[in-house]
Amino acid sequence: MNQTLRILLFGALAVGLFAGCGSSDPASDSGPCRTETDCPDGLACVSGECIDAECVTGDECASGVCIDNVCDVADAGGEDVTNDVVRDVPLDDTGERDTGGDDTGTEDGGVDATPDAEPDVDYGPLEYTIEPADGATDVAIDASIVVTFNQPMNALRFIPANLTLTPLGGEPIAREISYDPATWSLTLSPAGPEQYLQPATPYIFRMAEFIGSESGETLGEPQLFSFATETFAGTDFHGELARAWAPVVYQQAAEARYDTFTRFDYDDDLDTSNNLDNAAAAHPGHVYYAVVETPTHWFVTYMLYYPGARPNDDTLAEHDTIGIQMIVEKSEDEPLGELFAWSTFYRSTYTGWAMDAAWYGERTPADGDGLEDRLPVEWIENDRNVSLFVESGHHSICLPNAGIGRCVPTTGDGAPFEEGISGLVYRAGDEAQAIGDAESTELTYALLSFVDEIWVLRDRVTGEDALFGGTTTYRPAELEGEMTRPGAGLSFPTSFVFEHDGLSFGDLPFLYARDEAFPPDTGWWFVDPVWVAAEKWTLPETASTDYCFNPWLGIDARDSEELEGCTPSDYTLPEPEAP
Repeated sequence: MNQTLRILLFGALAVGLFAGCGSSDPASDSGPCRTETDCPDGLACVSGECIDAECVTGDECASGVCIDNVCDVADAGGEDVTNDVVRDVPLDDTGERDTGGDDTGTEDGGVDATPDAEPDVDYGPLEYTIEPADGATDVAIDASIVVTFNQPMNALRFIPANLTLTPLGGEPIAREISYDPATWSLTLSPAGPEQYLQPATPYIFRMAEFIGSESGETLGEPQLFSFATETFAGTDFHGELARAWAPVVYQQAAEARYDTFTRFDYDDDLDTSNNLDNAAAAHPGHVYYAVVETPTHWFVTYMLYYPGARPNDDTLAEHDTIGIQMIVEKSEDEPLGELFAWSTFYRSTYTGWAMDAAWYGERTPADGDGLEDRLPVEWIENDRNVSLFVESGHHSICLPNAGIGRCVPTTGDGAPFEEGISGLVYRAGDEAQAIGDAESTELTYALLSFVDEIWVLRDRVTGEDALFGGTTTYRPAELEGEMTRPGAGLSFPTSFVFEHDGLSFGDLPFLYARDEAFPPDTGWWFVDPVWVAAEKWTLPETASTDYCFNPWLGIDARDSEELEGCTPSDYTLPEPEAP
């Protein structure tokens, strides 16, 4: 406050006080007061004393301004230099000038006119609403977090240490913090695209217990909220890739309720511990898919889920999953690429497959240490869709015309199914069909995005709503030389929760790779498929080991100018040529 303002305000205050204290009016004998109700009619309570007052609020003055219980001189149409200094000071909620006392001065001599909270207003308990709401899904990656309180807040408490936003398994991320005193709203927003949230990712927002109102009330304990972001942009093409290379599954079904693959929430709840108990009949066919891309290849992975399995006649296990992965070479002539080879995972067993050498034509046939067998051309449909056989019970997987281990399809009548056992033939389609939905045993299965249906829920590993039984820390391959693989230290869910004391085979693909062909670490086949392909197959010399898109590693460089050969996120397949 400049010196002139200090003197003038003090003079006005002194006039009011001396008029009250030196008066012979009976009011001076009325004793101390706290509010006007403590004083006789016509008197006002000023500084604890009842005195004569021309006004108490601005409503009693023609000018609308009451200063030190005296109406502004504008009421009489005259000029008053004393009040000119404070005439531009905003009115507070009572219609009086809020000068704020001697502490309102600023370095440049101005007046800090920020309104203070009124201590006598009862706002009730400290409450708030938040957007996005706790448990929200499909939240935009550029979304802000907005917390609206029911009373004025102490903005000094709104610091990064008290407001953290953390992705699952990561470190708190930077946010711009702002507070609007007019609406009592706190906003955490990204400063730009470089601070956008990651797609298909769970986040935890935490407000510390120190957050409080201007009246001093605090939250008392930390407040935690979770939400998940929308899926990756431009992944419609991934669905088309998955549909194009989807396998034909010859499913042997001795017990339909355990031998028909479906979605993990087939019983319309996210409690996987009751899936085995709820398996009462054949299920509609569903298959999960995921796409990982390098500049030279697509890796299209499929997962089949079963509510139960019978590893032998006397044992019933909860859950079962098997994996299938297509290695597709990009081609200038084929927008959907050309199939190079594929592999499967059954429990802990990796197996590599390819087509008859003649099928490749002028291209180099797939070869390498990972090759278990070749599929005859007659078992390839549409020149893309390979045929696979899955046994009843333990769900081992192999080619329909050959077998490994216990997976031995028949070659006689009814092949590849055993005589007397139901055999179903599934192809990818628009409808998830169960036994009885079609006039024959040829059914269609629907494709579901692994990212959208499972990956986005990866934080549900504890508590009553746990979906997964735990997490595993990813340890990528330790390679010789300077080449290192990404992902060290990342956390991945392990398997579906189960309830009974028996076996469970509900491992997610993040655990696949537990066999002597790999070191004891897990998940490479799914998380880093190009490295596994390079180890198991003789890939072309032009094959790239960088990733354009890998959701498990948080990589999306499809639109980057630094990596050539990636499919842009807005890519659409060309229209087919007219016949």
